[in-house]
Amino acid sequence: WLAEYCARDPSHLIGVATLPMTDAGDALDEARRCVEQYGFRGVWRRPEQLAGLARPDDDDYEPLWSFLEEADVAMAVHPGLNGVVPADELRKRYRDDYTAMHAVHFVSEQIMALTTFVAGGILERHPRLRVAFLESGATWALSYMHRLDEHLETFGFDRARLSMKPSEYFRRQCFVSVEEPEPALGVMLEAYPESIVFASDYPHGDGTFPGSTRELLETTELSHGAVHSILRDNAERLYGLTAR
Repeated sequence: WLAEYCARDPSHLIGVATLPMTDAGDALDEARRCVEQYGFRGVWRRPEQLAGLARPDDDDYEPLWSFLEEADVAMAVHPGLNGVVPADELRKRYRDDYTAMHAVHFVSEQIMALTTFVAGGILERHPRLRVAFLESGATWALSYMHRLDEHLETFGFDRARLSMKPSEYFRRQCFVSVEEPEPALGVMLEAYPESIVFASDYPHGDGTFPGSTRELLETTELSHGAVHSILRDNAERLYGLTAR
């Protein structure tokens, strides 16, 4: 379906494949099918960990990361909250208050996913793999990367055998997304100028359309070059579109 949809205007519509989470081999097969057969420029999966399934930093997933790295295709991580996602602890803590659960779930899951890619050594073993942590804002990553750097210095990440600081992996390989000029976005851009992309969240209820780019285009808090990077240049880097 998505390949047919994108074929209507391939210069503007670029597919990202949904990967199954129940089996790492199936995920690799679907990534290979969508990249090689349909020309998709990315794949995505949820960050949530379901009981009994392989984790992204398990050996089972190494062939997938190697394939994406060699194919120059991006990996996107996008959380969600519905009846399928394990959220019993959130329901207990917030008395099934969906708004509170939604606010906490997205950022906390992305923090754990980013930690897995760093502390699990995925970014160390696959230096050309690009990973985007989407739909959770951007500036949370600024303080969290500082925290991971501190933990490397204080405790170390023995399992990952890191050769760089976590923030250096993030700067080299990772991306986050914004929908508006968040507080401290300028500071985040100074630290990671090539790691922030725009996402409209269309057609979800909390997305804005039309006019989803208006606040970024009209802000006086960011330079024209910074806005251009968010809206275009960094996405080209993420999805490997510059040479297309």
